[in-house]
Amino acid sequence: MQETENTYVILAAVSLDDTGDLALREAARSAQQHGSSELHLVHVVADHASPGAQTDEALMHGQLADAREQLRLRVEALESPEALRVLGHIRPGAPVRGILQVAAD
Repeated sequence: MQETENTYVILAAVSLDDTGDLALREAARSAQQHGSSELHLVHVVADHASPGAQTDEALMHGQLADAREQLRLRVEALESPEALRVLGHIRPGAPVRGILQVAAD
């Protein structure tokens, strides 16, 4: 994520539940206060496999697709002006790593 001179960039990590919806609305409200803004939402689908164990790729693929769709629906439900650019990021693995990865991009 690169911030340009005229763009205010916000990164919000969200869960796909009521608490995450509150965080999403607050992040959108904050972004709207800064004119030309970019809101990056990240949700991490945690890998609950034991260390060293293989993750079921089909299961993870399904969870990622479901999370992508849930996030898309939540973004569509936002009442935000067209000037607000919202980008969703879904990552697998450890939440801290996923969030930091999006922040570094």
